[in-house]
Amino acid sequence: MMDRARQISAFITPFGLFKWNRMPFGLKNAPQIYQQMIDNALYGFTQIPKLAGGLERLYVFEAGEPEDPPNHPSYIDDILVPADNWDQLCDRVEGLQEACNKWNLSISVVKRF
Repeated sequence: MMDRARQISAFITPFGLFKWNRMPFGLKNAPQIYQQMIDNALYGFTQIPKLAGGLERLYVFEAGEPEDPPNHPSYIDDILVPADNWDQLCDRVEGLQEACNKWNLSISVVKRF
């Protein structure tokens, strides 16, 4: 969470002032912010076309809405990884794991297939 969001969402109890370190459930914009972070983390993996000028990262919500990627669409915590055969699927899942490792995102091994 940003410092301003921590200040706004802080609360007082008899034990003192508490500020969130991570986004709590129930905040109005939490799902949009989470989706924005996932889209940015998977930017290279989802193969969103790069902008001219050699920009390394694209802030996908700058125009208001993200572009639909040609492959591997994601919605909140669901990421679709299509493939024509088993080898291609394994390669794409490895690419997803690399992208998640790069951004320090964890994937449940049990639920990933």
